[in-house]
Amino acid sequence: MDTNYHIEDGCIYFNYKFNKPLDNYTHVMKNCTQIIFLNYDDYTSYNETENKYNYKYHYNYKYNKFNCPLENSLVHQTQLPQLVFGTMFNQPLDNLTLLEQLTFGD
Repeated sequence: MDTNYHIEDGCIYFNYKFNKPLDNYTHVMKNCTQIIFLNYDDYTSYNETENKYNYKYHYNYKYNKFNCPLENSLVHQTQLPQLVFGTMFNQPLDNLTLLEQLTFGD
């Protein structure tokens, strides 16, 4: 089992340590409507914090390490209205015309 991500209710949560190209994950992302790179050590904290630092969850807060080029890994994500990056993301964004919400970490 791959512990780099968790899928629930059409959302894929990548853990804070994840820092690999997304090309090998397109098959698991294809039906997701949200892709979130967590700044917390568990995906349940996202619902309470929206991935922003919150003192109440201080011990669970981690800096997300994802900073790989997206290249064409999201081109076929036709059902993706929301993309949430973690703290360290600093790459060009191309081919993301269908997004309704794009969020960057703290």
